[in-house]
Amino acid sequence: MVYVALFTNSKSGKNKLDLKRYGESRRINRLKRIIGDNGEVHVTGKAKDYMGDLEGKVIDACKHNPDAVAIDGGDGTLSTVMSMVSKHWKGDELPFIAIVKGGTFEVLANRLHIDDSFKYLENIVRTQYADDFTVEGINMMSVKDDSKNEHLCFSAGTGFPVLLLEEQYKKKHLKYLRAGLVILRMLGSAIIDGSYYKRFDKHERMIVSGRGHTSNIMEEEDWLSVMAQSIESISVPKILPQPKLFRKAETGNRFHGIGVSIPLRKLLQYAPAIYEGDSVFYRDDNTSKTRPVLEIDRQLKDMLIQSEEPFRYQFNGELSYNHKPCETRELEITSGRVFSFIKDDF
Repeated sequence: MVYVALFTNSKSGKNKLDLKRYGESRRINRLKRIIGDNGEVHVTGKAKDYMGDLEGKVIDACKHNPDAVAIDGGDGTLSTVMSMVSKHWKGDELPFIAIVKGGTFEVLANRLHIDDSFKYLENIVRTQYADDFTVEGINMMSVKDDSKNEHLCFSAGTGFPVLLLEEQYKKKHLKYLRAGLVILRMLGSAIIDGSYYKRFDKHERMIVSGRGHTSNIMEEEDWLSVMAQSIESISVPKILPQPKLFRKAETGNRFHGIGVSIPLRKLLQYAPAIYEGDSVFYRDDNTSKTRPVLEIDRQLKDMLIQSEEPFRYQFNGELSYNHKPCETRELEITSGRVFSFIKDDF
């Protein structure tokens, strides 16, 4: 049978809810029963130094060379654990990754069509050989700031996405409903040039450079947003039309970079066409020239964002790391590593 190392945070939203209701985490107990003798469950969140405790447990797990690493949490937890596994893994090939849905936002789990996490984990544990897994290789970009923090993630960005996430997280439990309400309120405020709209229409002077397949980019602008993503989904509910804004990396060493500098009101006008993945152009009032709405819209090997002033960024929807805001003057994004994720295909 395969050997599985599972990581779960006792202070995650779903585990804390169990503690509040029952005085113990029934989720964690169930996870332990599923893993049984076929691996080990590493429970974090009890130590004062969360990151140090987690890294120590990752180091210990890597010594046992598990066939699969299961991560109970959302996209932020996924990024943190994978970054530590990549750092401390000694073998040539990384272990397979399984996702147990335990966070607020679960973009990657939903993209892999993982519905019943416990049944999914049971099927993994019952698998005789690791080669029997059905997997999908997904490129996790490496995102490094000037504090030497490195995150392996499928999404990173500055500007507008950060402001949008901040507003959404004020009522994080509402998830997609909250996101929809924020967008609707923003649209209404944009029509009357209200203060709520102006909260999001912020531009930052930054230099963005990067290498593409055939040519390079070097742009200095007052950017509304600069984003990078290695998967095509941005967590839109299945009942809605799926966006075509982001394109999946063409090869394992690419990601999709997007940069926008036009006013937010103008961007909102073109949003439906951009959502569908269309190439949209507008006439610049200052120069009378036709310019693309997405000034950067291409597959890149790497991207460097620099500014004289500190700017905030997000990775996999996270706005802080180790209890500190994600803030930097320089953000380096490279293609990172490809991880093999176990699909719910048993």
